[in-house]
This record gives sequence, structure tokens and C-alpha cells, in this order.
Amino acid sequence: MTQPNPFFIVGSPRSGTTLLRFILSSHSRLYVPDETGFIPFLRKQP
Repeated sequence: MTQPNPFFIVGSPRSGTTLLRFILSSHSRLYVPDETGFIPFLRKQP
């Protein structure tokens, strides 16, 4: 068996990432963590 290749999906707030996360998490062979809120954090930095 080959090792799976991880991938990351990123997006701006209000761009549909939450909907995409819910759709992908319904698949039994995918792990989808909670959203991090990292991009809004970056926007607040000087």
C-alpha cells in the first residue's frame, strides 16, 4: 500500500471553505480538521 499524499485547502473568509469542509468531512476516508482562523489573524497584523 502506498503512503497517502496530504494536501491543504486554504481560502479567504466567506469564500465557501466551510461548506467545502462539511462536504469533504462526509467522506469516510478523509480527515478534515476544524478551521484555524489563521488568515483573519494575519489580516490584523501590522
